[in-house]
Amino acid sequence: MTVGILGSTTSVLTAKADPAEGPTIYVGSNDENLYAIDAETGEPRWVFTEASNWIRSSPIVVDGTLYVGSENDGGLYAVDAETGEMEWMFSASVGFQASPTVVQNTVYVAGGEGIYAIDAETGSQIWVYDTDAILQSSPLVSDGRIFVGIDNPSVDGEPQEPFLLALDAETGELAWEFTDATGGIRLSPTVSDGTIYVGQGVHNGGSGPFGGSDHVLYAIDADSGNLEWEFETDGRPSTAAPVVNETVYIGTTKVDEEDENGSSTIGILHAIDATTGTEEWKYEAPVNIKGSPTIRNNTVYFGGLNLTALNTATGEVKWETFEGMPRSSPTIVDDTVFVGTDNEKLIAANAQTGAVEWIFDDISSYVVSSPTVVANPSTGHSIDSRIALSTLNHHDREIQSVTINHPEGTGPAATDSGDSSSSGDGGSNSDVASTEPTEGTSSTVSGSTEENTDFTDLTTVFRRFSDVSDSSIIQAIAGVGSVGLVYGAYRTLNNDSGGSTPTAESLNPRESSPVSNAPKTKTGIVEMTEVAYSDVKEGEIIESNGYATIWDATVESHPVWFLMPPQQGGETIPRPVYDHFMERVEPWIEIEEHPNILSIYQSGEQPVPWVIVERGDYTPIAVRDERTEQQVQKIIGGVCEAIHHVSRYGILYNGLTTDSILSDGGNSVALRGLLDQFGDTNLWYAAPEEHDGDATERTLVYRIGLSTYELLTGSLP
Repeated sequence: MTVGILGSTTSVLTAKADPAEGPTIYVGSNDENLYAIDAETGEPRWVFTEASNWIRSSPIVVDGTLYVGSENDGGLYAVDAETGEMEWMFSASVGFQASPTVVQNTVYVAGGEGIYAIDAETGSQIWVYDTDAILQSSPLVSDGRIFVGIDNPSVDGEPQEPFLLALDAETGELAWEFTDATGGIRLSPTVSDGTIYVGQGVHNGGSGPFGGSDHVLYAIDADSGNLEWEFETDGRPSTAAPVVNETVYIGTTKVDEEDENGSSTIGILHAIDATTGTEEWKYEAPVNIKGSPTIRNNTVYFGGLNLTALNTATGEVKWETFEGMPRSSPTIVDDTVFVGTDNEKLIAANAQTGAVEWIFDDISSYVVSSPTVVANPSTGHSIDSRIALSTLNHHDREIQSVTINHPEGTGPAATDSGDSSSSGDGGSNSDVASTEPTEGTSSTVSGSTEENTDFTDLTTVFRRFSDVSDSSIIQAIAGVGSVGLVYGAYRTLNNDSGGSTPTAESLNPRESSPVSNAPKTKTGIVEMTEVAYSDVKEGEIIESNGYATIWDATVESHPVWFLMPPQQGGETIPRPVYDHFMERVEPWIEIEEHPNILSIYQSGEQPVPWVIVERGDYTPIAVRDERTEQQVQKIIGGVCEAIHHVSRYGILYNGLTTDSILSDGGNSVALRGLLDQFGDTNLWYAAPEEHDGDATERTLVYRIGLSTYELLTGSLP
């Protein structure tokens, strides 16, 4: 392990976005984008699209500049927090999953091939400590030293030392190594009163789905690197371990002992005396705990099946909010807690009651990146509880204060809370004292405005109407004589059936047959009869949220999509999840097959509800591919035929976007069908009335028009 030169820096200025003002929240996503969002309203301000891979790193803002990493072939980005312009990018061979820390105008980050110190203003490398190891631990800086967990590759099944490093922050020279662990450390360390706290948290060569049985939280003297105590956790540590009021909190992932197959997991949240290492209490969650907990006002907040708030003294539940499974670490400012979920949302909830204040769902993948909040993007820095507790990343600027204005009808004044205590914890989260509210302004997400002159005149027509506001884009383009496309779609949806439920004789122009309530068997591309739940071989999870999980699976070597509710605690499915799943599935299993909709091959309810959906050779359509008007007309024509078929059963096709459209690489397209019914509303495709929850045939026509626009121009208006 050496100090040397490994990375490179590129200075870049991207297209200027509308400036962000007032309290702003920043979060990354696995859709490779970084979002700036109004912290008071949940409205988008700008989106940074220059990252080349997943953004699981948690952003941090210091003096008006945001720093965040991107995985694999990505880099570390410095972005103007006000405008979304990229100031510089630092490249490393493997990218950065760990979150950066900023102290004394130096950015410290682990990833690529080592631990880096980078000039915060220029992006130039100051030093690097080469580790030749897996680095997912975010650097902790305290008293002139950097502490980082190390996961060295195993040799012949034996973990390789060291497991935690302490480096001199100025020079990068090694201060000490911690080698007393039984395996590598990927989790991020925290510090309190001269003691480092970190969980082992990785597979370490044993049997079973989570490696060996040595699952440990370590307390290590920050000065010497000597072990002070260790605590055997109930399950594998899966979070950082923040400390407040001499109690350390850490979440774990544990195999559910009631599951005979040993494939289901639960989560445990431990509260442990920071001085002695003795357990104060523990809480069992129905699923593994992924995001690190945060603590404020005698309450610990964390994500499991839902966002949960516990009493710090007893571990008793104060409230739970069921809006998707949290993947990020929660963070709090004023009386609002922010958390990212696996169903492509950022949620703002009242910290005292759990009441949802707003949901930002213009995200196309799950949110592992933990949000950070800034009072004034132009000159400010991160002020939230996670930063104040040094969980994942932190800085050395004085923590400011801000008040988040709650939307009308929400917030503490609008609710009757049984816990309205405003007393502090006495820990490091005294950053949230209220001041006068700062006005925030909303602005739009900036996208590419570069025109492609190879498109036909219809593209220009669409662009001419891109400034139309509060009116259907359909009405705008329908007035163009050369294009009757979307208006024709509306006529298709409203022709012979009028959207009513069909009779048995009118079900399908190809094959009229009565509707059956029995589990459906479909013949076509694949013959599937008498298929049982046990015949399905599950592969990777493709999509998952609080109501459904979609698997890449096979049945008798045939690739399929396998849809089922998320299982918690073995075979137990929460009643709200079960009801939501069945309400979505039952109408769709009655629909006869159609060439432009993924077919349902078979479904059943034992041992849990499940559905097998056609997969075939379809892939998502490439929005940015160049197309002629005729090609787009053919695609949208197939979409309209599919929607018309669904409407004949009295079903409104929910959630239509260009992501709903699949292609076989030739002339055939198909909609995702049932799979789309478990997605979350993408408000960029929603008509104005749909923002109020009023989805109608008219709003569906609006979505068709917007999808048409996007296919022609390569971007949204």
